Amino acid sequence: MKHVAPHRWADLWAGRVDDTERVAMERHAEACPQCARMRVRVTRASDSFASIKSGSERAHRRPNT
Repeated sequence: MKHVAPHRWADLWAGRVDDTERVAMERHAEACPQCARMRVRVTRASDSFASIKSGSERAHRRPNT
């Protein structure tokens, strides 16, 4: 397997990768330090974006009157 593109790690995080590809990506990252680092970076960024989004959505909700 070639290096995993960063957007594919984001797709994995978002659940848009089938099990066969997920297994191949994870196995590759176990043997490839470069892809392992990228997986961590993308996962951290994705987690941060999700946290920011949920915080923003809460801030923009109007209280019921």
